[in-house]
Amino acid sequence: MVKRAVYVSLALLGAVRPCAAFEIESLDAIRNQVQAHLTQQYASDVDGPMIEAVKIQVSKLDPRLKLRRCDNSLTLETSDTGERGGNITVAAACDETWRIFVPARVDTLLRVAVANRSLARGELVQAGDISLSSRNTATLGAGYVGDPDRIVGKVLKRNLNQGGVFRISSLQAPRVIRKGDALRVEANSGRLRIVAPGIALADGQVGQQIRVKNTDSQRIIKARVVAAGRVEVVL
Repeated sequence: MVKRAVYVSLALLGAVRPCAAFEIESLDAIRNQVQAHLTQQYASDVDGPMIEAVKIQVSKLDPRLKLRRCDNSLTLETSDTGERGGNITVAAACDETWRIFVPARVDTLLRVAVANRSLARGELVQAGDISLSSRNTATLGAGYVGDPDRIVGKVLKRNLNQGGVFRISSLQAPRVIRKGDALRVEANSGRLRIVAPGIALADGQVGQQIRVKNTDSQRIIKARVVAAGRVEVVL
């Protein structure tokens, strides 16, 4: 019985000996490197016009984790490629010696444009319809707008409730030409400039190409909308 007990003790000593043979990496040092990495990634533009605040929390690592001390800086990769924040994971690696995954939470608050009142589809957005409000990018979604000047004068494609976030996908330029409008059709080719009357066969926004009927020749052509009542054909 005594011999067996001695054998087990020696076996246990042999199991822990490799751990004592190398220096252990500080878990706090790993967390600090991850914190610095995320700060550089998310908070570098904290003075930007839209960013209000950035809060980064790196989770504590399991104290039972024993990693060989890394002589070089860690290689760090973030799972959040879109940089929207929320609950993310940072892969931390020491060369080819070890690799672990560190959980973290990033909350970025941005000032984004929201509706001051409920707006209906087709309404022209005025400056008084817009205010800036703080939103967390983790739950904000894509396509938000921070500059009200990009919204004023645009038309809503869908209804927007009071407090709702303006998104690029829900806005469009106003139609300056309606189907059936009488038009001035301008054709330019170098120094040659031709003007003819026409009729719009479709609604159009500035910069959009629409079908137009030349009332002199009765031909149907495509022309680019320049302004209300004016289209242009490039020869």
